Amino acid sequence: VGREPGWSHVGSIVPEWEGVVLDAVRDGSASGALGPAVPLARAMIDTSLVIFPQGVVNTGYFTPDGKMQFHDKTATSSYGPVEWRQSMPGETDPGFEDTTLVLQVIQEPYWRLQVRLNKYRTGMVLARNDGQVFVAVRAEMMRLIGDKMISFLH
Repeated sequence: VGREPGWSHVGSIVPEWEGVVLDAVRDGSASGALGPAVPLARAMIDTSLVIFPQGVVNTGYFTPDGKMQFHDKTATSSYGPVEWRQSMPGETDPGFEDTTLVLQVIQEPYWRLQVRLNKYRTGMVLARNDGQVFVAVRAEMMRLIGDKMISFLH
């Protein structure tokens, strides 16, 4: 980026690049993301979710059901404190172990949830052990979603 070494500024020759040179290297992962692939359990730390009832897009009822903030193996949530981990073989459909989490609310009502993330880790489906299903998006995605919805009105 910028002029290569040997450019002049205020009467002097500058032997360095004017800007920063980056060499972006793809890691070859399916997502095509730049940089090394981050394991799901590590990627969830410090992630905030906004949780909605199933069918939120169809109903237009965009009032969140709850929120969740992930920490290392624990989470704070609107439903109470949560312990979480990545799913193990046999706990989810074959092939989805890398995109599925298991959560346990550790106080009344002691819900257990299976959470399946999309391949970009921005959206997810939460299936609770009482049969209720929810959808969630990362909190930082809410502004983008709102802007897109408003743009359809114009």
